[in-house]
Amino acid sequence: MLSTRILYFYILREQLKVFILAALGITVVMNFGAIIVYLQGYPLPLGSLLKILPYHLPVLLPWILPLAVLLATTLTYGRLASDNEILAIQMCGMNLIRPVFPAVVLGLVVTGALFVGNDWLLPWCRQREYEMYLKESDRILVRMFESRTKLRGGDYTLSWESFRDRTLHHVTVRERQEEQLIAEYTAATGTYKTNGLEVTLELKDITGTHFRDGLAIKWDSHTQSIPLKGVFMREPGYKALTTAGLLKQLEDKYGMTTPENEQDAREVRNIWLSIYSRSGLAMSALAFALIGVPLGILARQAHMLSAFLLGCLPVMIVYYPVFLMGQSMADQGSISVVGACWTPDGVLAAVGVGLLSWLCVR
Repeated sequence: MLSTRILYFYILREQLKVFILAALGITVVMNFGAIIVYLQGYPLPLGSLLKILPYHLPVLLPWILPLAVLLATTLTYGRLASDNEILAIQMCGMNLIRPVFPAVVLGLVVTGALFVGNDWLLPWCRQREYEMYLKESDRILVRMFESRTKLRGGDYTLSWESFRDRTLHHVTVRERQEEQLIAEYTAATGTYKTNGLEVTLELKDITGTHFRDGLAIKWDSHTQSIPLKGVFMREPGYKALTTAGLLKQLEDKYGMTTPENEQDAREVRNIWLSIYSRSGLAMSALAFALIGVPLGILARQAHMLSAFLLGCLPVMIVYYPVFLMGQSMADQGSISVVGACWTPDGVLAAVGVGLLSWLCVR
């Protein structure tokens, strides 16, 4: 019993070393990618970016930690096989299944942590990320006005030639209704203020045309509000609710009945997707642990790059596209939500168990 316990702690310790290093490395890479996306998609000043990123980091954990588990198990068991330690364990009369227990323990611990984090931490972080973004909206707008010449919000499109001293010069406002242009007018100058949800313009010296009414526009001044929803970061919506909150909203809006129209039915599917995708991503840590062990033994590689290329990369190439494609199909109603979120984990775990059984027999 003592020797088995020592073996378990030895393998678990080796896994944890790689798991921590892999998690840190993947976090750095993903956050670098997130910074690039933020800078390209939203004109964030550096100060605003540094305030928002701490709330964005936990949002990436459901993708980072399972990958770290996969890399840890593949590399650890690959090294054990490469150094013939797996063979030594078998020669001592121990079944190959026993050394797999530390990998299962690691997978279960990460899965449990993700279950809790996905349901409580992530919704709070998404809401705080959005609120912080709104607080920084004035600085963001200044950067946008300086770096761009067009902004679209709601039914309005705003364009300008230059921006100086917090004032837009030679401003053009176009209003559309059902994609039809119904009004267009220009202003010499426009000053603005924002509450994070909309930008309010104070326009001066306005001329233009209201096409729907066939009237010419001539104003000395005019106040126009343009909604920012959809211009900057989108509201988190269902992603900011816990599972209990999602179920309550589902019951309050639709009760126990099945919506008849397609729009309501799709909204119900989106709510269930938000619920089941959290558990699906959490369960991927255990599935990755089960598939990582036999892949590591078969690859017999002790180097991280080799373990990644031979074990992790094929799983990533197959699992994540299938998972995302399944969610898209479930959103359209082509397949069930439960099947879309849980089938990739189930198949991956089954393949891992099957390979382990084959290795035991061999």
